[in-house]
Amino acid sequence: VTAVDLSTAFLAWAAACVGQTRGDRHRIRFVQADAARLPFGEEAFDVVWCAQSLISLPDPAAALAEMRRVVRVGGTVGVLE
Repeated sequence: VTAVDLSTAFLAWAAACVGQTRGDRHRIRFVQADAARLPFGEEAFDVVWCAQSLISLPDPAAALAEMRRVVRVGGTVGVLE
């Protein structure tokens, strides 16, 4: 699992929450990145999930294009807004 957010503070908070509730923080990679310029290769993931974030992004179309770029052919991009 890879968790991405632009805010390092939010990522630190998320890592702390995962560590408190699941105890397996080492299985989740926390990456600080811009949704419109993801630091991953093409087709790097089976699933990309974006929840309640698209509306707050300066360029939602660019973020969606990046999600499509990093999901494998036949994979799933899910958006909950």
